Amino acid sequence: MVRTRRAVAVVALMALALSGCGGNSAATTDAKQDEKAALDIWVRFAPGSPSEATAKALAAKFTEKTGIPTNVTASTDLETKLQQAAASKDLPDIVVNDVAQLGNLVSQGLVTQVNKSDIEGADKLSATAWDAATATDGKQYGVPFNAQTYAILIRKDWREKVGLAEPKSWDDLVALGKAFTTGDPDGNGKADTYGFDIPGTTTRGYISWYFSNFLFSDGAEFLTGSNGKFTPAVTSDNSVAALTWFQQLFCTDKVVMPGSVTQSTGDAIAAFQAGKAGIYLTGPYNLAAADKVGAGKVEVVPVPAGPNGGGKALALAEGRTSTSWPARPTRPGSASSPGSPPPSRARPSA
Repeated sequence: MVRTRRAVAVVALMALALSGCGGNSAATTDAKQDEKAALDIWVRFAPGSPSEATAKALAAKFTEKTGIPTNVTASTDLETKLQQAAASKDLPDIVVNDVAQLGNLVSQGLVTQVNKSDIEGADKLSATAWDAATATDGKQYGVPFNAQTYAILIRKDWREKVGLAEPKSWDDLVALGKAFTTGDPDGNGKADTYGFDIPGTTTRGYISWYFSNFLFSDGAEFLTGSNGKFTPAVTSDNSVAALTWFQQLFCTDKVVMPGSVTQSTGDAIAAFQAGKAGIYLTGPYNLAAADKVGAGKVEVVPVPAGPNGGGKALALAEGRTSTSWPARPTRPGSASSPGSPPPSRARPSA
């Protein structure tokens, strides 16, 4: 059942999430017509995580401002839950997820068009962020929720024990990875530590996201082009060089923790916390979790520029370059637009 009040309330909630302000008067007025129905919000966060707590805090602020109750559900398997909900025609009202999933949701008719002019503070968001929320039909089906850059977490105590400086190049990273793998950096007398802790599963494209950090920092691309016409660029010299280097981490240098090819982000941060590996590329959403390693034991360094150029820590969205979509089709079962937008990037903060 399509609830029109929800579509209006979506605008109010997103305005709150973006600017800390309440919704507009139209949203508040329409919401009063159905105050008892809770707004269902699904977020792709781990249950019990700080990210889930933040989402619930934002929702509580919205309820405080509008009087509309909310029900926030966190899940790390959001795509499966969405498909199951679509099959039973019981979709949530709002979904916070990656822009990489937008094309699929639009093509299935599971999302409602968003009018940028209805969003309070929309002009304060970057054009790049809005572009990421735009489908191939030129319409917007989501509101930019957040965007982040990525960096490398390194066990500082391990690095100091093996006597190496902060990595400034890819070669430095490999050297540090080898030292962590063979140099007993935790001092327990066992060969039980590794260099790189990589969320390498193909689920949700984790391995592509991880590799894209190095691809882009070497001046390479997955695609080139504009205006809806794109050409594969994975066979360029820079792209091949970046992929070869990445493959060697696993096969030649052997500095990647065993089992990484099946790890999700949740698995990887748990391994880093447990002291299984000392080099972990991630976003700011995992900084709080990394603190559990111990005070002063973890340092943050930028992704080094590759030997062929680049230098900006650009990456495909993995989980926090996100777009929030009201998951209610305008016409149940309709398909508004096929395809998906070109890959978006998260640009580093100043």
